[in-house]
Amino acid sequence: MCTTLLQASTVHLSIEVNQPTSDQVSLKYQKDGNTDQLSIFRVTLGADQAASFQLDLSKATFVTLEYDRQTIDLFLEPNDDLQLQWSNNHLKSSLQFSGKGSQNNRILHQYSTQFGDLNQETYDGAYLKVLVDANEFHQSKSSTKSTYEQHLNQQFEKTTRFLNQHQSQLSSNLYQHLKANSLYHNATNRIAWSLAHPNESTKISLLPQQRLQDENMLSYSSYQNFLNAYALALHLPESLYKYKAHFAIYDKIETTFSGRVKYFLQAHLLKEVYNRSGDAELAFKHFQKFAANNPYSEYTDEVLAVYGGILSGTPDLAAPDFDMVDPNGKLIALSDYKGQVVYISFWASWCKPCIEGFKKSADIRQQLQDMGVVLLNVSIDKNDTAWESARIRHNPTGVNGLVLSLEDISKKYDISSIPLYHIVDKNGKFSYLTQNGQRNIIEEFRQLVER
Repeated sequence: MCTTLLQASTVHLSIEVNQPTSDQVSLKYQKDGNTDQLSIFRVTLGADQAASFQLDLSKATFVTLEYDRQTIDLFLEPNDDLQLQWSNNHLKSSLQFSGKGSQNNRILHQYSTQFGDLNQETYDGAYLKVLVDANEFHQSKSSTKSTYEQHLNQQFEKTTRFLNQHQSQLSSNLYQHLKANSLYHNATNRIAWSLAHPNESTKISLLPQQRLQDENMLSYSSYQNFLNAYALALHLPESLYKYKAHFAIYDKIETTFSGRVKYFLQAHLLKEVYNRSGDAELAFKHFQKFAANNPYSEYTDEVLAVYGGILSGTPDLAAPDFDMVDPNGKLIALSDYKGQVVYISFWASWCKPCIEGFKKSADIRQQLQDMGVVLLNVSIDKNDTAWESARIRHNPTGVNGLVLSLEDISKKYDISSIPLYHIVDKNGKFSYLTQNGQRNIIEEFRQLVER
C-alpha cells in the first residue's frame, strides 16, 4: 500500500435553488473509503437562494447531497469547480450542471436515473446489512434460478453498453468506479436469489473466484455491500436470524477470505454487533487473535474505538467531550456532568428503534434518573425542527440536546448506526455493564453511583 501523503486540493461547489422549499443543504462523504468515518457539512441558503461549499480533497470522492429529504450522488475530483441548479423540490428532475466536473456528474446522473438503486431496501441478517434493489429482490422470490439469472445478465449487458458508449466522456476515476459498481451491484443481486431461497441446494452463480476479493476495491461501497452479502450467503441454508449466527459468520469469513479483505470484514462485523446490540461476547472470543494477526492497524484501532477500554485493557479510557444545545438554546457539554454517572443515548427523530427503546425502557430510565444517573439524550438530527418535534412528541426522560457538529461527534464516537449507548462514570471514563445474561442493570448502576 502506498503511504505517500497526498496534497489536498480545494473543490468548489456552488448551489442555486429556484423557489426553494427548504433552506438547508447538506453534504456527506467518507473520509477514508476503508473506514466508517463520515464528514458531514450543512449550509443555509442565503437571501439570493444560493450557497457554496469548499472541500479539501486529496483524491476523487463521492459526495451525497441532501435537500428536502432527497439525495443525489456527486463525483468530485481535486480542483473541480462545479455549479448545481434546480427548482423547488424537484432536485432530480430539474437538476442542471455547469463548470469543471459538470460532464462527469451529468453522465453520473443519467447512469443513476437509468440503473441506480432508486428503490433500495435493506436485507438485514446477523448484524450485517445488505442494500438490495427492492424490485430485483422481490422478483428473485418468485423467479426460478435460470429465469432470474438470465434477467440479471441482460441488465448487466445494458449497464456495460452504457459505460462503453460514454467512456471517452468520463474521467478514468469515474469510469472505473461505475464499472465496479455495475459489476458488484449485479453480483449482489445474484446473491439476493440465495437470500430469498435459503433452503435451495443449488445457489445462483456468483462472481468468478479471482474476483471475490480484491483489496483495491475496498474503497467502493458497492464492493463493501457485496462482501456483506457474500458473507451472509456463506452461512446459508442456516438461519441468519438464529441466536448469535454472527459467531458462525465470523468463522466463515476467517476461512473464506484472506489479507486486507478478511480483516476489513471481520472488523466491520465486530463493530456492527456491538454498535447495534451492546453485546461484546464476539469480541471477547476473537479480538485478541484478530489484533495479534491483523497487519492493518487502522482496523484494530477502529474496533477499539467502538469497544473502548472493554477490549484495550484500559478501562479508564476517557469519554471524549462534545457540545450540544438544549431545548432552550443553552450550550451544554458532556464535561458539565463530571462527578456524576452519565448514560448517553445517541438517537434521531427518524430512528424508530431509538424511539421504541425509549418507550420500552421508560420505567428503568426513570429509576436510573431517580437514583442520580444523568440520562443524556443526544440527537444527531440534521434539522433542529425535526428534533424539537420528536422531542416534544416522545418526551424521553433526561437531559435532551442536539449536537452542534455531526462530523465531530461521528468521529469521536464512531457513530455508524443508532441507537448507540455509552456509560460514563463519575471521573469521565467509559464504564461497562457485565456481559452475562443474569445482570441486574439497576444494581450495577447503583454501584457506579455510590462508588
